[in-house]
Amino acid sequence: MLPDHIGDLLLESGDLIIEFRDSRGEQPQGEDCGRCRRAGRREIRDSYGYHPYEDPEWGRRFRTFLHRRAWTHAEGPVGLFNQAVCWLRRNRVLLPGVSVLARQVSAARAIAEKRLHATVARAAVRVDRELPGQLVATLVTPEGKRFSELERLRRPLTRTTGTAFARALERVDEIGAFGLGRVKLNKIPPNRLAALARYGLGSKAAGLEQAAEPKRTAMLTAAMRHLEAKAIDEAWTCSRS
Repeated sequence: MLPDHIGDLLLESGDLIIEFRDSRGEQPQGEDCGRCRRAGRREIRDSYGYHPYEDPEWGRRFRTFLHRRAWTHAEGPVGLFNQAVCWLRRNRVLLPGVSVLARQVSAARAIAEKRLHATVARAAVRVDRELPGQLVATLVTPEGKRFSELERLRRPLTRTTGTAFARALERVDEIGAFGLGRVKLNKIPPNRLAALARYGLGSKAAGLEQAAEPKRTAMLTAAMRHLEAKAIDEAWTCSRS
């Protein structure tokens, strides 16, 4: 049973907003007001089964959920933030301030990104130590050409003639020469790998060249694997036309 002096209660954004009244219907002032609020918050939290955000056990569970979600889902900061809020509400954990939760979400996403880049780059190096250098070489624009090798390879077919089919087969052979099928990436969530490939393919060669390692190798590996599958599909489509 809640004390009579506790009136309206709002559980929102982690704050307990309470309106207090004494026996005369007046609000307590000064230190008495502060003590009432603190005591009221604790009693309401305990009575309704809410857990404080700072609780070690529930904090560990929440961090586990957040980092797993950041690793397995290719969603932006807003999406992950909303998932975090839903988890806290579902498990009756008092929400912290928006900035506190936003920083924790940002940290989880940064850790997941670093893990993704390191995992893909290690897998590429494990297959062939020269592979990262070979992939970076595709970012160079050959003398007398307007585009880098990567930009040339990612340009889609625009015709379905016999000449175009021959060019499509050459493109498959060029990309297949990197041997990216040997790179074992089965432990990486497919949606994270697909998002990494889209990011790499959507970036200009100069931007990829300036990227730091292991991010650069990871993006190029994912992008080239995607291009290889796409090139095979286009060659097959061209042969059927």
